[in-house]
Amino acid sequence: MDKINETTIAEHEADKTQAIADQFHSVINTVTDTLSNRITELNSDVKSLIPRAVPKVIKEQLSTRVGMKIKATKYTFPYDQLDDIIERIKEIVIEVQDV
Repeated sequence: MDKINETTIAEHEADKTQAIADQFHSVINTVTDTLSNRITELNSDVKSLIPRAVPKVIKEQLSTRVGMKIKATKYTFPYDQLDDIIERIKEIVIEVQDV
């Protein structure tokens, strides 16, 4: 409602001797500035929510999986992915031994 009030105030404060086009541009500039400020505020709000929301969603997704929990990690790996994980670990160990 405040944004509507700001637009109305801008319309009323427009100089009556100005051409209509100039008044229109003045009102549009005021509305554009108001919307730009609001977008900046909302972007700040979203950026402050991301660090809290994303880890929570990841934790919820990982806690609902059925599988094997590997001690060094906090994650539970699904049984259908264990073979791929073990093979990848073997590849890494072999690569490290070759170096």
